[in-house]
Amino acid sequence: MNRISISDGNIKTGRIPGFSLPPILSCRTGVPCAKLCYALKAWTQYPAVRAAWMRNLQGVLEGSFFEQMDAALGRIRKDLFRIHVSGDFESQSYLNEWVRLASRHPDKRFLAFTKQSFNFADCPDNLRIVWSAWPGWNVEPPEGLPVAYVDGLGEDRIPGDAWRCSGRCDDCGACWELDPGEAVAFPLH
Repeated sequence: MNRISISDGNIKTGRIPGFSLPPILSCRTGVPCAKLCYALKAWTQYPAVRAAWMRNLQGVLEGSFFEQMDAALGRIRKDLFRIHVSGDFESQSYLNEWVRLASRHPDKRFLAFTKQSFNFADCPDNLRIVWSAWPGWNVEPPEGLPVAYVDGLGEDRIPGDAWRCSGRCDDCGACWELDPGEAVAFPLH
């Protein structure tokens, strides 16, 4: 059984723990962000990061991931958790397992960004899924999801009342609180 890896955070998220999968490999086919994916830098520069994310993917594919994640979440003292700093939900059944994990850990608030059009209706209140829009990609978000936009690439759909990312998740935490119909705008990073 592969041992999963949970990060302690990074420059942007601060000290918020997170779980990642390999960029591109675990994402929806044909997403326009693949060419500018921020996670590719860590993937190519740091062999230890690449190995950890591949172990995580292997754990998901083997089915050992969810038991390990359930135990790990019980040990994590932080109340915020980021799902997929790199990567995305690869199937509805995988998403359903995250729904189950979030339900088992009501003391934590979970956040994930996605470009997948799965059924998100069963997500508990402590699991926030945010649709990840991209300039020129005109796929409609699933109903009921807030939307994240990338500012700086000519995106013209950002609502005037969109929350503007400060660049430090642990100082802000606003994305964990976004409601349906709300939006956040991130600078290109």
